[in-house]
Amino acid sequence: MEGSCPWGGFGRAQDVGCEPDLCAWIVHPAEAWSNIAFFAVAAILLIRYGRADRQLPVAWFPWIVVAIGVGSTAFHASMVDWLLESDVFAIFLLTGFLLTTYLQHAGLVGPSRLPTFVVLVAAGAALGLVNPVLGYIGIAAQGAIILWLGWHLPMRGPRRELVAALVLNQAAAVALWLDKSQVACARGGFVHVVQPHSFWHILSALSLLFVYRYERKVEHALSGTARATV
Repeated sequence: MEGSCPWGGFGRAQDVGCEPDLCAWIVHPAEAWSNIAFFAVAAILLIRYGRADRQLPVAWFPWIVVAIGVGSTAFHASMVDWLLESDVFAIFLLTGFLLTTYLQHAGLVGPSRLPTFVVLVAAGAALGLVNPVLGYIGIAAQGAIILWLGWHLPMRGPRRELVAALVLNQAAAVALWLDKSQVACARGGFVHVVQPHSFWHILSALSLLFVYRYERKVEHALSGTARATV
């Protein structure tokens, strides 16, 4: 970014994909607007399940989804290097929360989740500060453990919810690969309207909807709640 651009006084993140930079307050519009999906999913979860789930640990989940939306929007609007680190940190809030939750379900974490959650998020944030690539590796590692635990724990929610989350997550990963490899990039008048990275955000947000639906069923079963909202 040139020094005369709104964000030109900051270091540009070493992050490349399909969308070229604009010299504007929103540097990557296609990547920025698609974060609306995270806010929409968080709103749906709060409106649909907020009252029924307010006593469950999973009640914090929609606010983590909001944090992901804020971090991702700030980064893609500016493409500033230190905001890339905040984007990665927000994702570690999600993976740290889910990994702590599943470790507790497995009996490996005591009644208080907070110490384990703080350690996992702090470790991930440290990796991201050293190098964003290490941060992504840490996210992938935590995600792999989450998937393994979610599939193998004796206490399970509806399998269809987990399968839906996995399918959407993998479709999102494909969209991210297409973007970072600069394959199937939109051109011409659509270059700042939609890109594969846009679908990475949208599909990831939708996968979190099903992750929540799955986890809330598990927590209602563990807490002995008679009937969980569908």
